[in-house]
Amino acid sequence: MRFIGVLQAAINATTLALIDAGIALFDYVVAVSAGLHSTSILLDLTNTEESDLPHLTVAVMPRSGKVTLLNMESRLHVTRFEDVLKVAGQAAEVLREEMGSAVRRRSKGLINAMESAEGAQGTTGTGGYGDDMDL
Repeated sequence: MRFIGVLQAAINATTLALIDAGIALFDYVVAVSAGLHSTSILLDLTNTEESDLPHLTVAVMPRSGKVTLLNMESRLHVTRFEDVLKVAGQAAEVLREEMGSAVRRRSKGLINAMESAEGAQGTTGTGGYGDDMDL
């Protein structure tokens, strides 16, 4: 069983919940974890990987590139830190696109449901005869 880090999942879920609630945001806040194994940069670490590898969790607003959170509880050389942070930022941009796609699908579904409900109400209020008839 794979357990993802709780912090980045909570940040991403909160962003989607705010959008779903209709709260206007300047940009999505997208979080991702990244770590270093030997010379390879890894993304979306499991809890086990986070406990064994030097890693960081970063939350960014991808459109502006602003970092809203950087959490690093392990040691990482400054030259490798820059590389890991850069890859995490690129991953956040991809994740933002995926989140945007999910929001668009959800919005289309809600619009379709509202249009269906409006269409159904228009025929039930007059017994199916239409609005121009006197009953």
